[in-house]
Amino acid sequence: MKDFTIKAVASGLGTGYAPIFPGTWGTLPGVLLAWLLFDWGWEVQVGLTLAALVIGVWSATRAESYYGIDNKKIVIDEIGGILVAYVLVPHVWQYYLIGFIIFRILDIWKPYPAANWEAFPGGWGTVADDFAVGVYTNVLLQMIALFGFWL
Repeated sequence: MKDFTIKAVASGLGTGYAPIFPGTWGTLPGVLLAWLLFDWGWEVQVGLTLAALVIGVWSATRAESYYGIDNKKIVIDEIGGILVAYVLVPHVWQYYLIGFIIFRILDIWKPYPAANWEAFPGGWGTVADDFAVGVYTNVLLQMIALFGFWL
């Protein structure tokens, strides 16, 4: 049961097993969580995001013994990262869609210093680069919201 739980959490309830674009599929549970729960206030946003990051480090560290280091099946880092991207962003579907697109582009590109953070040991490295990309995405979304671009 313990092995199943670790694999289920680390793979984003199996979305990491998608044959193509597992990172993109693995981001979707985070988008859904944010959409369903982030309208409840900043306390929920911050609490859920911190919990996802802590659970992400824990499960990614343990899942590496099954899958290998930063295996594509491990997508809990995408879930935590997209939650970071949406913290304090207006709860409007257009921001969530734009954020999803920006996050995926930046997660693939990994602009400095995000790529360097992958070198952290264990699950820390798996989660840290997505945390950085989530921060980048959040800053861009805050600018879009502040200046009213696209909406």
